[in-house]
Amino acid sequence: MRHTGEEGKINPWRKPIASLAFVLICAVMVATLPLISLAAPQGAVGTPLYLPVILKNAPQTATPTGIATATATTTLTPTPTETPLTPTIPITVAPGGLHVFSPISITIHVNDTVRWTWGDDFHTVTSGTYPTADNQFCSPSNSNCGVANTSNAGATFDRKFSAPGTYAYFCQIHGGSGMTATIVVMP
Repeated sequence: MRHTGEEGKINPWRKPIASLAFVLICAVMVATLPLISLAAPQGAVGTPLYLPVILKNAPQTATPTGIATATATTTLTPTPTETPLTPTIPITVAPGGLHVFSPISITIHVNDTVRWTWGDDFHTVTSGTYPTADNQFCSPSNSNCGVANTSNAGATFDRKFSAPGTYAYFCQIHGGSGMTATIVVMP
């Protein structure tokens, strides 16, 4: 006995094999849809009678044109060594016209550089304990550290610290009123 629908047609859903075939065909179409293009070829005039199926990313077969020989050459390129960055630590001399160094005390590491930037006129950076310069460094050029060579707003002075230790410094003009500071250099 055949299973028929309302109008006498065979109902495929009642037959498990037909249903399974339909599901498999749908699954194959969904799986291959991203691989095919249903667009008409470029330059085609009118509507094509069929939609061409074009497989994308299909494997290409190469046509050999000659005999290839392989040769291997190894060239060693040295790995560049990374140059460690040493930071420049900022200190402001007389920020806002105050007779201080900002910050007053800092801790840095060997090979770090300190950059003093003047925020006001008529100040020095001189290593030592006020009023005695120890001639380790002084602005503006590390020379004549016992003389008050003052600098003005906008000037800068850099010093790289290559040895661990504690470095005291002061302003030769205002050190007596407390314009002193310290740098601690860690290994």
